Amino acid sequence: MTQRAFCSVSRIASYDSDATADNLLGGGRNLGVLFSFLGYKFESLIGRFAESRGHGPKGVGKKIAHLRQHDSRSLCQIYVDFASGAPPVLSKVERKKLVRYCRKLIRYSRSKTDTTAIAANNEITELVIYDPLVQWVFLGILPNIEPVIFSLLQYDLVDLRVDPEMDPLLSSSRKALISVIELEIQKLWSSFYVAVSLDGPTALDALENWLALNFFTAFFKLLGNSDMAFLNMRHLAHAMHTFSLFQCDDNASGAIHFRSSSQT
Repeated sequence: MTQRAFCSVSRIASYDSDATADNLLGGGRNLGVLFSFLGYKFESLIGRFAESRGHGPKGVGKKIAHLRQHDSRSLCQIYVDFASGAPPVLSKVERKKLVRYCRKLIRYSRSKTDTTAIAANNEITELVIYDPLVQWVFLGILPNIEPVIFSLLQYDLVDLRVDPEMDPLLSSSRKALISVIELEIQKLWSSFYVAVSLDGPTALDALENWLALNFFTAFFKLLGNSDMAFLNMRHLAHAMHTFSLFQCDDNASGAIHFRSSSQT
């Protein structure tokens, strides 16, 4: 059989095939597209139902946010309370719940379904940026979940052979891991939130600590790091959202006071 005849036979066979691949002609392709569409709709329906029942990545994320009172406390209050060890202090039962919920999110992040894994990674990223206590919980339990997977994620973090922007799952995994293990940015922004939230003599100490860290120099330096830039910008977005009004008060300490959106 000549090469031309072979190609002709192969081409005709592909047209008559009932294969469901999207790039092949025939009735099977239409059936495959229909099944893919129905599967996506069914998955979305199950996901919404699970979320309404407190399951799934978003449902578990809401449980963590509720446990940590994210709805009733501003971003600055959360960071100030964490830095000072002030209430609300979690009870023993609440601490166990928090650890259990965090473990659930990690399990969801290892799901074979990409949409579930990406949603879990996004929840982890947002929670650890918003709440330093949650970050420390993840930091404590992540290496104990699966040392091999954790080491592979760390290796992949510096592996430049794969472009994370070409793989949504890889991109979300990297962002979640960076958010958990990156303490330099957390310390930098924590000093900012504390400095702009306190009044009186303690505000001066917090402000001096913030200035000692050379905040703006460190901020722009970290922007040049492609792996850390997104984390820096997330904090900046939170700060801009939280502080809707800026004003200077001539109080006894002479410190600059920012009024958060929750106080206006």
